[in-house]
Amino acid sequence: MTIGLRNYIFMDICDYTMFLFKVSKSMTYSGYCKTLSYSIKNDTLSRYQNQDMAKLMMYLDKVYKIRNGEMEDLVVSFFLDKKWPIFEGAVALTNESHSNQLSKLK
Repeated sequence: MTIGLRNYIFMDICDYTMFLFKVSKSMTYSGYCKTLSYSIKNDTLSRYQNQDMAKLMMYLDKVYKIRNGEMEDLVVSFFLDKKWPIFEGAVALTNESHSNQLSKLK
């Protein structure tokens, strides 16, 4: 897998987890990711975290059709290697830009 594709998948993971964060009880996206990172590292995912990870994996499987083990490695890497601060700004900026463009169409 190329670095470009990995980074694109990381951006998609970030985008989807931002959506999951918005419907969670976490106060910040960073806190949401730190909690998931800790839980993944210690194999102590809560029921809600397991549900979020299952939703994320199903989404990624539909979009990318990558072998399950490889996709799991990317998701784990996103959280344990703390990739979310790298991609959070770009995803937020992209989402804001899309919102602005949609509001101009109304």
